[in-house]
Amino acid sequence: MKIQQNGHARPLKKTTLQHDRRKGQILDTASYLFAAKGYEQTSIQEIIDTLSIAKGTFYHYFKSKAELLEAVTGRMADAIFMALEEIVENKSMNAVEKLNAISARAEKIKLSQPDLIKAMLEFYTNSDHIVMVHMIQAKHLERAAPLMERVIRQGVSEGVFNNPYPELAARHLLFVAESSRQSLTVNALRAMRGEGGGEEIKIITAAVNDSICRILGTTTDVVTYFKTDLMDKLTRAGKREGNQ
Repeated sequence: MKIQQNGHARPLKKTTLQHDRRKGQILDTASYLFAAKGYEQTSIQEIIDTLSIAKGTFYHYFKSKAELLEAVTGRMADAIFMALEEIVENKSMNAVEKLNAISARAEKIKLSQPDLIKAMLEFYTNSDHIVMVHMIQAKHLERAAPLMERVIRQGVSEGVFNNPYPELAARHLLFVAESSRQSLTVNALRAMRGEGGGEEIKIITAAVNDSICRILGTTTDVVTYFKTDLMDKLTRAGKREGNQ
């Protein structure tokens, strides 16, 4: 709804609704094809043909396939950040509970679409897309840092975290987590191809959780930010696909 100057609400214009609906259809179709075939194996023409739209219609919404994947990623990120904001605002949870819940909720959302996540991981590890990947990561960091800072400040006030620089600690934690995801992704894709990687995933997961606890200034194992569930499920999904 839009609000007029007199304070009364009026419906959005039909063209706006049509625009949003068409964009959503393109995102839905791209998500399905990326999950079913992989990002690199899906062409823009295939998306156009599946939707029975003109090529000009596609390019009206997205300039490239990479920009389309960014939008698909952004839609999933929106769902994750909405859930994270609810956790941060929850006054009945302590800081440790919130930090563990943040990670668990994000992983649950990702686990609901393992094939799509696999397609995203393949995109993220392709050096041809490194500039776009860095842009996406920077946007997510800017959204996540204030939320993480609030949780860390709460933990400090509760006496469970010991770091005098909550703002920097939040960014440091997120940077360590993101850097570790890159290594986890490479090893998960190796495991999907049957080239090992499983043991490395366990080691990296344990190491990043230890590092995060050190950043927070708390006892090791108090916070379990990373679990192997997501990578295990992605690995199994990838192996099933490869055997078909």
